[in-house]
Amino acid sequence: MESKTPYTDATNCKKKSTNGHIKRPMNSFMIFAQRERLRISTMSEKPLHNAVISKMCGAKWRSMTAEEKKPYEDLAQDYKMRHSVQYPFYVYKPKKK
Repeated sequence: MESKTPYTDATNCKKKSTNGHIKRPMNSFMIFAQRERLRISTMSEKPLHNAVISKMCGAKWRSMTAEEKKPYEDLAQDYKMRHSVQYPFYVYKPKKK
């Protein structure tokens, strides 16, 4: 049976939006960074600051080849498709500053 919430099921999103805000689907770097953060934090003996982990993720992402990034890009496309199924009328509307 198809899930009613395919995107949030795939991303393991546990929070419900209280103000009706729908988050954008994760891009390939965000998927990579989410997994890399978990790996870095479990490997480190002492807790690292989030900014340090972000810099490490960014540096590793920039050093990766297109072939190494391909699985994350494919997963991002899948997440985008699931997001469009779960939220068919979603349109990204950035707020003006």
